[in-house]
Amino acid sequence: MSRTRFVWCPIVSVIGVVALLTASCSKSADTPQQAGADTVNQAGQVTISVPAAASAAPKAGGTLVYGIEAETDGWNPTMNRWAISGTLIANAIFDPLVALDANQQPKPYLAESIEHSPDYLTWTIKVRPGIKFHNGQPLDATAGKKFTDALKNSPLTGPAARTVDSTEIVDELTTKVHMKQPWVAFPFLLTAQGGVVPAPEQLDRAAAGDPRGNNEPIGTGPFVFKEWIRDQKLVVTKNPNYWQKSASGQSLPYLDGVEFRPIPDGQNRFNGLQAGNINVLHDDSQTRAGNYRDLATSGKFQYFEGGGEDEESFVMLNVREEPLNDKRLRQALAYGTDQNQVEAVTGDPPSLRADSPWNKNGPWYSDPGYPQSDQAKARSLVDAWKNEHGGTPPAFALESTPDLETVQLAQALQQQYQSIGFNVELRTSEQIKYILDGVTANYQAKLWRQFSAPDPDGEYHWWIGENATPKGTLGLNFARIQNPELDAALNDGRSNPDPAARKADYAKIAKIFADEVPFVWLHHVRWSIATDNKVRDILNGPLPDGSPSLPILAGVHRLTYAWMAP
Repeated sequence: MSRTRFVWCPIVSVIGVVALLTASCSKSADTPQQAGADTVNQAGQVTISVPAAASAAPKAGGTLVYGIEAETDGWNPTMNRWAISGTLIANAIFDPLVALDANQQPKPYLAESIEHSPDYLTWTIKVRPGIKFHNGQPLDATAGKKFTDALKNSPLTGPAARTVDSTEIVDELTTKVHMKQPWVAFPFLLTAQGGVVPAPEQLDRAAAGDPRGNNEPIGTGPFVFKEWIRDQKLVVTKNPNYWQKSASGQSLPYLDGVEFRPIPDGQNRFNGLQAGNINVLHDDSQTRAGNYRDLATSGKFQYFEGGGEDEESFVMLNVREEPLNDKRLRQALAYGTDQNQVEAVTGDPPSLRADSPWNKNGPWYSDPGYPQSDQAKARSLVDAWKNEHGGTPPAFALESTPDLETVQLAQALQQQYQSIGFNVELRTSEQIKYILDGVTANYQAKLWRQFSAPDPDGEYHWWIGENATPKGTLGLNFARIQNPELDAALNDGRSNPDPAARKADYAKIAKIFADEVPFVWLHHVRWSIATDNKVRDILNGPLPDGSPSLPILAGVHRLTYAWMAP
């Protein structure tokens, strides 16, 4: 069963790029895949059935065809909403300022160093010299400031940048970022959409209303944008002047190019891989994951399974929209959700059940006291509401994307919620509209997927009350939850350098969610990457200093070291 294509942090690192930059050539270790037995690395990723030939030295050439789960509305990190597929493509065209190492800790990538003042109110970022954008413009402090200003002025990304007070250019390579409050986990916010800097030319085009500003990205990454035919393909070609080289001095990337094909239906992506129409796919379906494993074990595919602090799937509730603005009804939905029935549809194992935004095996988890399945309790809450409303059943629309298996999940939940006294209408829309409706609070309940930040502060802008804007306006607090205790815990978690105190803050947040129920938790998501046997080194290669990087996070990885066997 494929999970719905819920959004993944469209702007996880929205303000990160505040740092302004440049970069230089940096050598990394060659990392051919290990052949033979299945492996589990320290980040929890599982690899199955890598061909014996994978131990060979990388070879240049070839075009990779990647089946992705959805289309994206554009490629300007200050203006467009990047879910999993958008971030995956962006990683081919742009480089992050910071990337996660194998222990899910932030390490410099385009940056050379990142240091903070003792009070965490100022972060000093020095970047590597010599990097140019694909159009030849230098990646320098001027380019970075233009991006920072665009982020802060954007109605989409500006709310995530409120903690940044100002930026100070120290020299060509160094910038100081001054904060309005201490920000202890700031580097984590530099690892995704806000940690990549588009060329000044791209931002100038966007500011002038030129469609190329959003549709034709110009980055510093391993691949150069070539063409985009919406809903069909996006093609990138090798950057001949890319700044990174392998440890042996080979030019990167190895591939001549990549063609990304949006294939929204997960089963169709699977069929395309089996038929040889695509070389690689990503998928969050636990049902199909079993098929991928079986085919990989038999030597027909390669299979890579995610791990670590991935996303959660859940029903997101608009807490301002009637009738779900009544907490009793939100609690009734939590009590009325039967995980056994959900798992019969999704294929998720009970071990992946979620009761908070944090994985039970992770460092931030504590038992939040989330409501357990109790149909009688659910009905009593609904009945109490009905008695106050003339006996009329509460009604709402549950939305999903049109993927067949996602619709089946929505149908299963509809039956559960109607059995406890709700009237539930099902609606579907394609992902671009689906995300926009979430951002503008134009919904009552949505199947959703989000919250994969390795450090909980990465979720700050999704939950802080000031981002709960009115319906019809862009707001990063999609559930529109406002709670003073939640805000206090978020701000202390952002500012307090004491790990124990921060964990206590996030325990408070989990308990608030368990009581207020803006999210009806379903499962922790595990992504799969499946490839044909020609593909090599598909996951993240080493960091610029040669140390191992996190192989994959929430279905997203870089293709800098990927290559194809003849």
